[in-house]
Amino acid sequence: MKRFSPLIVVAVIFLAGAAVGYVVFPALKKAPPVVVETPKPIVQEPVKPSTIGNPPAVAPTPAPITNVPTPPAVANVPVSKPVAVPTPPSKPETKPAPPVPVAQSLVVASGRCAVPSGAGAEDVSKPTTVVGDGTAASCTAAKVIDAMHKGGAVTFNCGADPLTIKVPEIKIYNNGGKGDGSVMLDGGNKITLAAEGANRIIYQNTCDESLVWTSPRCDIQGAPHLVLQNIALSGGRGSAGKGSLHGVLGGGAVYVRGGTFKAYNLKVTGSVQTNASGATTQDLAGGAIYTFGLAKPATIVNSVFENNSGANGGAIGGLFTSYTIVNSTFANNQATGRGMNPAKSGTTGGGLGGAIYNDGNSYNLNICGSAFTNNTANELGSGSIFMVANDLNGKLTIDQSTFKGNSNNGSVQKLPSIYVEAQDKRGAAGVTATGSVGL
Repeated sequence: MKRFSPLIVVAVIFLAGAAVGYVVFPALKKAPPVVVETPKPIVQEPVKPSTIGNPPAVAPTPAPITNVPTPPAVANVPVSKPVAVPTPPSKPETKPAPPVPVAQSLVVASGRCAVPSGAGAEDVSKPTTVVGDGTAASCTAAKVIDAMHKGGAVTFNCGADPLTIKVPEIKIYNNGGKGDGSVMLDGGNKITLAAEGANRIIYQNTCDESLVWTSPRCDIQGAPHLVLQNIALSGGRGSAGKGSLHGVLGGGAVYVRGGTFKAYNLKVTGSVQTNASGATTQDLAGGAIYTFGLAKPATIVNSVFENNSGANGGAIGGLFTSYTIVNSTFANNQATGRGMNPAKSGTTGGGLGGAIYNDGNSYNLNICGSAFTNNTANELGSGSIFMVANDLNGKLTIDQSTFKGNSNNGSVQKLPSIYVEAQDKRGAAGVTATGSVGL
């Protein structure tokens, strides 16, 4: 047997192995790059829901997917801002309301006090005159004036809705109606008589000759009897001055001299007592009502006086008049004068009694179940009440009432927002305040 050189044997074995590798493992020598590369659709672009598992190389994105609108809750929120989470509907109801500014807060009368005999509403079930035929258009100022001149009980039939009637000053004739000029005006809780800042609304004066004198002593005359109930008055403007027997001393909405006056469920708002040219303000008062020398005490029950102003007595002014005020509300009334009474040098005087100004001899002021809120006056700490009996023969009685936020500028006495001289100058004798808040 022929023997081969060892070198020849090794070379033959090497060449044979190379030939076998070439035939058996061609992929190791010729494998394309894609075997070791990450597939393009995954590396080069985001995977879209519509192309997962079927990535066409050039086909466009199917229209149904690209045209689906983005949900509005996300699309309408700017990219730079976080998406706000909607508050559940019940949340706003559980949040506390913001505090009401003091100047606008209103304490309503408690209504706890019994209504005195004769101070309640009058019976108008059989009226003397009914204003209107059931429609708003039928209720005119002319018809209101005519009805009041006829006297007696006056009611309204102006439709189901509340109605405001603009009126000029309505004068009560002392011999009108049944002969004594007496009027009971009942608005049925629907009627507002408005002056819109042009004039006083109701004027009664037994000593005004133009309204007919019916007594040789007009200053102590017992009639007319004026009753205002279940009605509102707004925007009155009454000029006040002196200088004659029947000088009108105030009352932006109502002036009553002589006879009697009663208010039940009356509301007076936005009325102003102004001063006649050159007039000083001593005794001029009553942004809402002024009474002078009545035959018996005036009564005010279940009534509201708000946003009225006068030189004195932002709501009520009274001279030689006793008052009984029950379950009533006085809010945001102002005594706008300065200098007190008599007027200090360089002033026109006034500024006493933000809500009530009462002056004269031998009279009483009785208040029960009422609320005084945010009334202001410039003098003597009388933001709520100024009450002076010149002969020191008077009484101030306050019971179950509330006083809040009334001014106390220049106070010289003990009771806040009240200045009183009932039976002494110090405001002690003749004064009774019980069961009340803020005193």
